[in-house]
This record gives sequence, C-alpha cells and structure tokens, in this order.
Amino acid sequence: MENKKLKVALIGCGMIAASHMDAIINDKRAEVVALVCGRDYEKGKKFKEKYNIPFLTNDYNEVLEKCSVDMAIVCNPSSYHGEVTIAFLNKQIPVLCEKPLDVKIDTMTAMIDAANKNNVLLGCVFPNRTQSGIVNAKKVLDSGELGKMRIVEFQYRGYRSHSYYANSYWRGDKEINGGGCLINQGSHGIDALIYLCGNVKKVCAVTDIMGRKMTGEDTANALMEFDNGAHGMLMGTVLSYFPEKNSECDRIRIECERGTIVFADGKTMLYKSLSDDEFNVEEIQLSDKVESFGESPEDMDMNAHFEVVSNFIDGVLYGKELIAPASDARRGIDLILTIYESAKTNEWKEVPHFDI
Repeated sequence: MENKKLKVALIGCGMIAASHMDAIINDKRAEVVALVCGRDYEKGKKFKEKYNIPFLTNDYNEVLEKCSVDMAIVCNPSSYHGEVTIAFLNKQIPVLCEKPLDVKIDTMTAMIDAANKNNVLLGCVFPNRTQSGIVNAKKVLDSGELGKMRIVEFQYRGYRSHSYYANSYWRGDKEINGGGCLINQGSHGIDALIYLCGNVKKVCAVTDIMGRKMTGEDTANALMEFDNGAHGMLMGTVLSYFPEKNSECDRIRIECERGTIVFADGKTMLYKSLSDDEFNVEEIQLSDKVESFGESPEDMDMNAHFEVVSNFIDGVLYGKELIAPASDARRGIDLILTIYESAKTNEWKEVPHFDI
C-alpha cells in the first residue's frame, strides 16, 4: 500500500469538505475516489467536477457496494456522523470523522465499539491539539511544575449573523446539530480545555436563545467541577461584536499553585511564579506564532488541519498514534451534551466518563 495512493471516500461536500480535499491534495499519499453528497445533488456535481472525483452518489451504501476504498472522511451534518461512520467501520474501513463525533452519547459509544470490534482506526478532527501553544502548555501542565490546578476559565465569543442560519437548513437546528454555539463553534476550544485540564466531574448550566432564530442555543454559561478538584467557568455565544476578523475568539485561563497559563489574542503565555510570598512572575511565551482557535475554515490554521489528516494517513499506513482518537476526542462532546442536560433541569449533572 505504501507504493500506491490510499483511496478515500469523502462524505459531505460543504465548506469543511473542501478543506479536507485540500489536505488530501497537500499530503499526496491519498486521493478521493468517491464523494457522497447530501440532498443538493447539483452541489455534489460541482464539487465532483472541481476536484475530478470519479464517483458521485447521495447514498453512502453505494460506495460500500461499488467502490474499493482504504479510508473514509466523514464531514456531513453532525447527527448523521454515527450512522455513516459505523457502516464504514463494519466494512473494516478506517474513518476520520469531523467534530463533533456525534450528537448523542450512546451513538458515540456505538461508534467506538464498532471501531474496537473491527480493529480499525476511528479518529476525530481537532487541529488545535497540534498548535504549539497547546503542545507546550500540555507539557508544562503534565510536568507538574505549576502544582495543583485551581481555577479554569473558558470563553468562546463569536458572531454569526441572522443570514448565516437562514441560508443553510441545518445550521442552528438542534435535531441535526445536537445543539447550537457550544457543539458547533465552541467544540474546538472545549476539546483543548479537556485535553489540557482533564475530565470535568459535574456541571451546572444555563443556555438560551437570545438573538437568533434557531432551535439550538446561541448563548451558554456553565459552572464546572473537575476531577482534579479545580473549579471552572465556561461561556459561549455567537452574539459577540468582538473587533477581530469574523469575531472569533477562544480564551482559556488555567490558574495553578505556581503559575497561570493564558490562551488569548492568538498567543499562549505562561506566567510562572518565582516566589511563594510575593507577586513576582516570569512571563514565557509558549506559542511560536499567532494561532487561532476559530471554527470556520477562514479562521483555522490550515497547516494544523493538514497535520491531522496526514497523521490519520500515517495511522492507516504505519499504525501511528492518532492526534485525536475517538475515545479521547469524545470527552469534550460528552461535556457539552451534559451541559445541555443540566440546562434542561437547572441541576448539577455528572459528566459520564468512558475508558480511553
């Protein structure tokens, strides 16, 4: 297989599917041979012609019946991720799934079970894990040099217009997406939060629709208690007039016994305490360039996206460890779905934990 290109099935033909096409083309070790489009077949035809893809269908079962593929990339609407992914896994075909893994806890478990049963790879797309600030911050936190984690803050502040939701049938639809601003726009940053700080034990949350015509939330707030004893606060909204390109801004602040790590304004900074008795800190930049946690392709670091796809190809070819294996990548989505459950009842809810 090393001497020929991997044959890829691409499920979805929207904006993020184009990013995956660019990543495949950039890698040069794979080629998309089959495209599964949605209800808009003409859109699928244009995508097929643009990228010269041999096979087009709007039924993924046709790919399984008629095409020989070595891996699949799933980037259709979120609530369909599980069904399609499990079908490919049951044919022993590795799957790289866009975030979120799915919009239901039971379905994510079924996806992971299918991957384990068939002994095939299942990965998720969380490019932030490759960014220098995240990588270096995780090394610092895992080393223990900052001591016990105390306070964690997460903010996603973005802007999405009325037309953003009106122009696409599935955007803002809770049944299709599983929710609103947290599971769609905030999930990249929330994955980074869990990746760095560990599992959340329980949450108490409120969500609301304050300014958009949608069935998912446009605003959410939550209190969190982490397994490691840290307390946390989380906020997300798509109603922010933050003065940056596309108004995208994720902020994470991690307060520890002997220092603070801050992700803000495209930089990751460590403020390390030099004294136990007085305020005396050393400032250390952990990121080597300006890095965005943005959700849309215009805001994402496409090199990071390319790295996730290339890493998955390495996994298929050589068994390399994945950047975001499904069993780990689900943790942030489990948190988001528990936030939604808490908001329904106005009660603290335990976040389910699963073996990684």
